[in-house]
This record gives sequence, structure tokens and C-alpha cells, in this order.
Amino acid sequence: MASCAHFAGKGIRILQVLSRSESSCKELAAVLHTGYSTRLEQMKNFAGIIIIAVPDSQIGQVIERADFGNSLVVHTAGSVPMDIFKGSVMHYGVLYPLMTFSRNKPVDFASIPLLIEANSDGNTEKLFQFAGRLSEDVRAVNSEKGKLCTLLRCSPPIFRITCMCLPRTCFPAMASGLTC
Repeated sequence: MASCAHFAGKGIRILQVLSRSESSCKELAAVLHTGYSTRLEQMKNFAGIIIIAVPDSQIGQVIERADFGNSLVVHTAGSVPMDIFKGSVMHYGVLYPLMTFSRNKPVDFASIPLLIEANSDGNTEKLFQFAGRLSEDVRAVNSEKGKLCTLLRCSPPIFRITCMCLPRTCFPAMASGLTC
């Protein structure tokens, strides 16, 4: 909840909160001074950017059921490729923070690296501008690099050190200068 409130503090207007749980949806909407719904078919699909922030296993279900209109739609899962949108959504991408969030723990977005990827140059630019309002560290990546960063972020320290010491041929994404 604290991370969503950060959006409003950066001048980003949240039009609506959707959730299966009415109590949590209503609570977050009250903090953000916005509308809410528990029904996906009531989604306001005229937003500039729609963020799907659900468990990774549910992203496909949301995409199948929702009408996103002409909005740029992004998910926040580092383990799910951007192509999950292909054939269902016109404008899509990924906005992946290199950090795991807790419901009520305050977050300093300015210092959190945000990885972005989109299906066109125009959508990449739109997503870059949006992410730049949240963080000072925005990086455009492809799905391969995003998965590698997820692996390294979620792994024990000894595994990360071992990966960094392996020849770059084992991790081509790192050969192109990506650090996580």
C-alpha cells in the first residue's frame, strides 16, 4: 500500500484499483482517493498505463479476461516474459522493480532500479518516462536480461558470487554490461 501512495506523491493519478478482495481494494482506494472495483469487466480501460500486479501465475488469466482498450499494459513480474501479451494486447510491456515489496512497509522508489521492456519504441519511451517519475535508476532490458536479474536478486549470496565469477559466455546478458 505504501508503494502505491508513492505514485500519487509523484503526480501520477491512479484512476482505479481492482482486486478480488473488496476490503483490501476499498482500503487502498481510500488511501489513493480513487475508485475501486472487484469486477475486472468494470476496469477503466482508457488509462494511459495499466499495471497488472498479481501473482505471476495469474497474469495470463487477467490478460484473457480484460478489455484493455488502447492503453499501455504492463506486468511487474520478472519471471514472466513480455510476450505473454502477444496477440491479446496492442500496447504492452514490463515494469519490473528489482525489489520485493511488503504490503505496509514504506519504499524509497527513487533508489530502486526499475527494469523496463516494451513491444515498440514508442511504448518503451512512454514507459521510460513513467518509470523515470518513480525512480532515478531506469534501465531498458530484454526478457533474457530481466530473467537473469530476477535469478540473481532472488538467489542466495554465494550463488550470486559464483555466477559473477563464471565466464560471461554462460550469461550472455551480463556480457552486454548489465549489472543487477
